[in-house]
Amino acid sequence: MKRRLIPLLLLSGLTLAGTANAGDDGRHGHGRGDRDAHPASVERLAMQNLLAASLAQSTGRDAAEIGTLLAKSRPPEVAEQLGIDRDAMREAMKTARTTLIERYLAAGLITAEQAETLKAASPPPGRRPPR
Repeated sequence: MKRRLIPLLLLSGLTLAGTANAGDDGRHGHGRGDRDAHPASVERLAMQNLLAASLAQSTGRDAAEIGTLLAKSRPPEVAEQLGIDRDAMREAMKTARTTLIERYLAAGLITAEQAETLKAASPPPGRRPPR
C-alpha cells in the first residue's frame, strides 16, 4: 500500500503545482518587465494619483489620461510620451512623495518626526513609486 501511496502523492503534488502555475496571471514580478509585476498598494496608487495630478498641472493634459499612462508604463516612458524631460519627471515624483508624506502627517498616520525622516530620505531602491 505504501508503495502505491508515494507515487500517488507525488503525482497529486505535481498536479496541484501545475494548476497553481497555470493560474498565475503574471502579476508577481517574475522578471517579465510588465507594469503589473507589482501588486497594487495604497501607497503606490496614492503616489500614482498625486503624480498624475502634478503632471496634469504642468503639462495641461488630463490627470485621468496621465494616470492611465502611469498604470501602463514606467515614469521615463511616460515623461517621453508627455514631452517632458527626466528631471521634470523626477521633480514631479519628489513633489508627489512630499505631498503624500504631508497628507499622512495631517491624517495622523505618521508623526512629525517620521515625516521629516521620510522627507530627508529618498525612497528605498525598488520601491520608487509609481512603478
